[in-house]
Amino acid sequence: MKKADINKEQLFVEHYVLTNNASESCVLAGYKKESSSQMGYYLKNKLRDKIKERQTESLTDLSGKSITVLQNLLDSGTPNVQFSTAKLILELSGYSKQNINLNIEDNTKSDSEKEDEELFYELIENLPEDRIKMVENMLDNFTKQDNKKH
Repeated sequence: MKKADINKEQLFVEHYVLTNNASESCVLAGYKKESSSQMGYYLKNKLRDKIKERQTESLTDLSGKSITVLQNLLDSGTPNVQFSTAKLILELSGYSKQNINLNIEDNTKSDSEKEDEELFYELIENLPEDRIKMVENMLDNFTKQDNKKH
C-alpha cells in the first residue's frame, strides 16, 4: 500500500470520529467526491477497529474534563443542579432508580410566600456594608414614623 493511501486512511479515521459520516470523511481525507459514498462504506468497514480505538481515545480525553464539569456542578449553590448532577453520577456509576431511595424536601419558599422582612433581608444581603447601614437607618426612621401614626 502506498504511503499516501495510509495517510488518507488515517485522515479518514480522524474525520470519521469527528463527523460520524463516512462520505464526508472521505472527501475531507482527500478522496474524490464522486466516489466518496462507496469509498466511505468500504473504509468504514475496513478500518472499523481503528475507528473504534480512536473513538475510545477521544472519549477518554474528554472524561477528565467531564469529571471536572460534574464536580463544579456539584459545588454550585443551586440545590436542583446539585441534585440532578448527583443523580446523574449515581446512574452512570451503575445505580438505578430502583436501588436509590431519595427523599428530597424543598424548604425554600417562593417570594409570594415570604414575609416582607424576609424579602427585605434577602435584598440587602449582598449590599456593601455602608449601604446596609444606610438602609437599616432608613428602615428605623420608617418604623419610628409608622409607630407615631398608630
